[in-house]
Amino acid sequence: MKTGVWKIDGHGRPSEDRSFIREVSGESLIAGVFDGHSGSFTVEFTVRKLPEKLEELVKAVGDNEAALKAGLKKIFLNHDKFLAQQGGLSYRDSGCTATVCILTPKLCCFAYLGDSPACIFNPDTGEIYASIGKHEPTVPAERARIERNGGEVSMEDDDAPRVNGCLMVSRAFGDFSLKFKDSNRPTAEELARNWATDFCVVADPDIVCIPRPEKALIAICSDGFVDTAESMVFRPYTEVVEQIRKACRNTVDLKDVAQVCINEQVSNMSDSPATYDADDITLMLISFGPVPSVKPLATQHAGTRKNKVGHRRTRSASKKKLARSFYI
Repeated sequence: MKTGVWKIDGHGRPSEDRSFIREVSGESLIAGVFDGHSGSFTVEFTVRKLPEKLEELVKAVGDNEAALKAGLKKIFLNHDKFLAQQGGLSYRDSGCTATVCILTPKLCCFAYLGDSPACIFNPDTGEIYASIGKHEPTVPAERARIERNGGEVSMEDDDAPRVNGCLMVSRAFGDFSLKFKDSNRPTAEELARNWATDFCVVADPDIVCIPRPEKALIAICSDGFVDTAESMVFRPYTEVVEQIRKACRNTVDLKDVAQVCINEQVSNMSDSPATYDADDITLMLISFGPVPSVKPLATQHAGTRKNKVGHRRTRSASKKKLARSFYI
């Protein structure tokens, strides 16, 4: 397998994007991109703690799809609950998206919260084998959960839909002021709730699994890579795939490919990287070919936006002044 990652900071501050790639054993790998907002506590905590749990899961269940899906759901929800118990919340009311890929000798699985895109495609033909969606508060099932838990979805002119007027995604790690009545510390009653259903913003992942193709390229990115000049509109996966395939014709180094693609995206948003002042951008690429004959990993067990408002936590008083805004 070959891998490569490139990123660029936005908004004149250190990037709140984080990522990891970790080979587990043989032809198995775990990787992820996390897009932070409202500070870096949640995204830093997540990139430190989550990979270890994911690696343990892959070593335990191998290619068992049902066990992988159940394990991913449990890990995501437990991680969010663990995060909520790391002391007072008032000083660290931040959050992050999460898009994780698990690649085993037989499967490719994506688990995701929020709107950091990912797809897997044939690098020769451009055929997209699988891709993920995004968690927006206007999706009927998301909106129903938000309203059932006492929240609302704002729909103001020239702005994106937001949970309680703040957050543009309906699932994420952290964002505890949108989960608990007292933003300083969760109560015992709140900790005992169903964390997949009983809050306006939840960390219950959607999961996409397909049989591992013989040859493919995986792309995982933060939403800045798919932003367009049209408010709240993302570039389609077909366009992203063709951009990556074009860059691959000039080099086999996936880090260079990711850098070329990000520079192209930046050029669409500003005059040069030096003057770029929009969303943080991360692009991760993973390429693989046929799987050699290997022993089983483990015993199998049963069973986007013209004004670039991003996912800021609080809306600025002026639409032209975003000094206190945070982005995903």
